[in-house]
Amino acid sequence: MQYLIKFSLKGTRVWRLVALEGRADLAHTAKLICEAFPWQGLKCAFWADGKIFGAGRGGDFAQGEQLLALDDLLKNPPASLTLACEDSLGGRAVLDAVLLRSEEKLSCLVPSCIVGAGTVPEDGMLDPERIAAWADDDAHLTLDLKGATKRMRAWGSVRADISKALIQSGADPLNFKQK
Repeated sequence: MQYLIKFSLKGTRVWRLVALEGRADLAHTAKLICEAFPWQGLKCAFWADGKIFGAGRGGDFAQGEQLLALDDLLKNPPASLTLACEDSLGGRAVLDAVLLRSEEKLSCLVPSCIVGAGTVPEDGMLDPERIAAWADDDAHLTLDLKGATKRMRAWGSVRADISKALIQSGADPLNFKQK
C-alpha cells in the first residue's frame, strides 16, 4: 500500500502532508518524515494506540529493534498514531499523524512532501516553543516543498540495503556455502 499521512508538530501550526510507501521499514519511514521538516540524525519512535515501535536514529535501526514495515503498523489503522523524535541534546518533537488515504498506488510521487505549513529552523534543535515562534515569524513564510521532496527522494521510497538493516536489528548475517 501507499499512504498519504498528515504529520502535525504538537504545540505549533507546523505540518506536512507526505506520501509514503508501505513496504518501507519504520526507521526508513521516520527518516523520510524527518527529511520533510528537515531534521537530521534524530532518534525516533512511533506510538500506535499506546504501543511503542522503535524507529532508530537517522534512518538506522538500533540493536534489538523490531524490523517492521509501515504496512505492518497500518494494517489495522490505529485510532491514534504519533511519531516522537529526540535530538542529541534531549530536545523533543511530537508529530501527531492522521492517515488521510491508503491505496495500492497513489497518483503522486512516492515519497514526497505534497503540502504543508510553517517552516522550522534548520539547526535541528527540537524545541516546540522556539519552533512555534519561528513558524509564526513573517520572515519565515516560504516552505520549500520541492527541497523537502528532493531530500526524501534521495533516500528512496524503501531502504536500499535491507540486509544491513536486518543485521542492525539483531539478525545473524546470511552465509550461503555451496557444496
